[in-house]
Amino acid sequence: MKKPKKINEYFMGVFYVFISFIILLGLVSIVFPMDLLNFVTSSTFRLASSFEEDHWFVNNTAEFCNYPNPTDQVRCVTLMVDTYYNYSINRTANKNIQGTEEFLKNPSLCRDAVIMQDKIFRKLGWQTGFIFVPNHVYLSISKKTSIGRLYYCEVDLPDFTCSRGI
Repeated sequence: MKKPKKINEYFMGVFYVFISFIILLGLVSIVFPMDLLNFVTSSTFRLASSFEEDHWFVNNTAEFCNYPNPTDQVRCVTLMVDTYYNYSINRTANKNIQGTEEFLKNPSLCRDAVIMQDKIFRKLGWQTGFIFVPNHVYLSISKKTSIGRLYYCEVDLPDFTCSRGI
């Protein structure tokens, strides 16, 4: 008879923790709605970027664009990925994030191009991050050179802007 009571207490404890978590999540989403949305979206993009990292297109582009000058790397990757980017397509045409093969066969949305760029830049040793603005996303990247100089770029197809640190 005592075991069911302990089981009920355990489930009530789990239930209270779950309800507390839901309430906390609700409060956070009210106070910081865009931060929570960006966190979830960024995590989803990072997960999508981790798939097919060794696809032939990613590997070949990274190998081809592996110039000594970081700005040349950015220019090369941007040109390669921009070939498959088509901003003018119906923005609701594909609600799913495209895999690498779909990206290469079909015109893509900015999110698909950014995920492809993310894969290639990480393969080249860059640190990457996603920048979200209403109805758009683009990429921020940074890399330390062999002499310790930091490069930072924002890549918004078909353009990019880079700056060098000390």
